[in-house]
Amino acid sequence: MLSTSQIDSLRKIGLRPQVVACIVKDGKVLIAYAKKHNSWMFPQGGIDNKEKPHKALYREMEEELGKKFSKNLYGKPELIYSDKIAFSGTAIGSRDLKTDAGVPVLMRGKYYLFLVINSKTYDIDRNDTEFDKIVWVGKDKIDIIPRLINEPNKRKQFIEVTKKLEKYLE
Repeated sequence: MLSTSQIDSLRKIGLRPQVVACIVKDGKVLIAYAKKHNSWMFPQGGIDNKEKPHKALYREMEEELGKKFSKNLYGKPELIYSDKIAFSGTAIGSRDLKTDAGVPVLMRGKYYLFLVINSKTYDIDRNDTEFDKIVWVGKDKIDIIPRLINEPNKRKQFIEVTKKLEKYLE
């Protein structure tokens, strides 16, 4: 897992650090659909300044999937994959980014930490989520999901992460 100083080093070169949750239960992984992005994805969010990745994971999942569901996440998050995406055009500088010391940096891309975490339940209150649909997918259907992801970089990431998730899926 990356330290807070390593994460700050990413910010210094213009990469916004992100945690991506690969939430597993009984051989299935949680996949979410967001209408605003018109895509399926793993729940994810930014790592705040001076925040450790596992703390960011729990905070972001509480925000994205609700407090009740997030209380059912357990175990030490395991880093299974990392990747970066460089922005181009108007996406460069599209969000404010600062180092831990508060120095503004031009955001040039994102750096993703894909973390596996376990859930005690499948139950998610739809009213508590930021997503329009949530499904639990096993090994038998996971190959369908990349066809439903519009952005090429995200599709590539999903395929790579799926390979790393094989030992967790039925």
